[in-house]
Amino acid sequence: MSDFDKTGAYKIYTKLGLGILLFVIVLFGYAMSENSQVLFILIGLITSLFLIYKIYQKPSIALNGLLFISFFAVGLTRLVPLPLGLTVDFILLLTWIILFFKGFNGADWSIKNNSLTYCLAIWMLYCFFELFNPDAESMLAWFYAVRGLALYGVFLVPLIFLVYNKRKDCTAFINIWFAVSIFLGLYGAKQYWFGLFAFEQAWLDQGGAVTHVLWGEFTRMFSFSSDANQFGSSQAHAAMVAVIFSFGEKRMGRKIFYYITAIVCFYGMVISGTRGAIIIPSVGFAVYLILSRNYKILILGSVLGGVLLYIIAFTFVFHNVAPIRRMRSAFSATEDASFQVRIENRVMLDSYMSDKPFGGGIGSAGVWGKRFSPGNFLADFETDGQYVRIYAETGIVGLYLYYIIHIIIIGKMILICWKLKKPKLRNLMIGFTCGTIALMVVNYGAAVTIALPCSVIVLWSMAFVYLSPKWDKDEEYPSFGDINDSF
Repeated sequence: MSDFDKTGAYKIYTKLGLGILLFVIVLFGYAMSENSQVLFILIGLITSLFLIYKIYQKPSIALNGLLFISFFAVGLTRLVPLPLGLTVDFILLLTWIILFFKGFNGADWSIKNNSLTYCLAIWMLYCFFELFNPDAESMLAWFYAVRGLALYGVFLVPLIFLVYNKRKDCTAFINIWFAVSIFLGLYGAKQYWFGLFAFEQAWLDQGGAVTHVLWGEFTRMFSFSSDANQFGSSQAHAAMVAVIFSFGEKRMGRKIFYYITAIVCFYGMVISGTRGAIIIPSVGFAVYLILSRNYKILILGSVLGGVLLYIIAFTFVFHNVAPIRRMRSAFSATEDASFQVRIENRVMLDSYMSDKPFGGGIGSAGVWGKRFSPGNFLADFETDGQYVRIYAETGIVGLYLYYIIHIIIIGKMILICWKLKKPKLRNLMIGFTCGTIALMVVNYGAAVTIALPCSVIVLWSMAFVYLSPKWDKDEEYPSFGDINDSF
């Protein structure tokens, strides 16, 4: 048998096969002559089948695509009026279906036996029981809101353990994360210096201007993110982690990549005008100084950090730049009218929640509440921070459970970093840990880790730290599904 006899083309190289192929070609040709959109449908169908085939061969491709899409899915809805955020859900579901049909042969399920998957499963279980909360008004709101809150965790993290668990996968993740972050930072700079495209201006005109146009001018850049808060937080996160990664990197090319990421993303953070974003590098570097166990760096870093914070908080350097002026106001929050409103709102929320230990139901507050249960107290309540939203939707029981679960996860991450021996690997994992802790802190003032892309980046960061002890021994986990078999 020749090599051609073994190919898929050989299977249709018969009279019947060629006849069917000719019929399909003529059918599509006629359809395209009647309706030009059939061409785009055909291209989409072929592309989808090709991607499904490649994912079947190498499931990790799907996760790379998911990471990439997570940066653009929400922002692109300004240009394409479709629920593109569901693309992440589709990729997760498709990957699990493909793995199911592959039979999970060779899957090392023991990898999932750790505190991370158990904690995420417990949180998802609690969120599931919130479906039966008597105060909840909409099951559809629960579906939309639970995705970033809990569902992504129980679907994505096991996939990382199963098919994205090698050291090279960690490198691929960093490359995609930083490369896309650089692009978003540059695109934000384009918005700042050259203005907006028509579809972006339309978004501002339809309500986005309330939080992005301040003092009569477009002050807060949002790039392709859902808003300036998510843009600024994700840029600050990437900048801070890139700097930490550079400390442990000896290859000059790699260092330059990290430096470029840090510079562009720090600029992106500044032009976002997001006040809470400054907390991310502040907390992240403070944690790094402690975990690095280098007392000289600890002292030097503390001094430099103190000087930088002094310049931002107590001087007027670059005060004529609107985004910096906006960010600087974070250090006089008690004098800020919006801060006083937040305090008053939270007093009202405490009164409302006094007889609701399990909250008002997931999806009852904020944007989903306005969409699915308008007129409700929580629907009209501005939650601001993520923890306030969790408190409003899952009650004091859910809030404390969320705290406990993440204290356990982060505590384990710190313990793992403390025990790693290889300096470069240890530095990378410390960077992931510092980033996770910083985002958890900034959640107090903004809902960051339940929104794309920060939600999936945090989950990846947690999973990589949990995987790192085996890498520290120059060992690799078996990667399930990466074989060159065919349908």
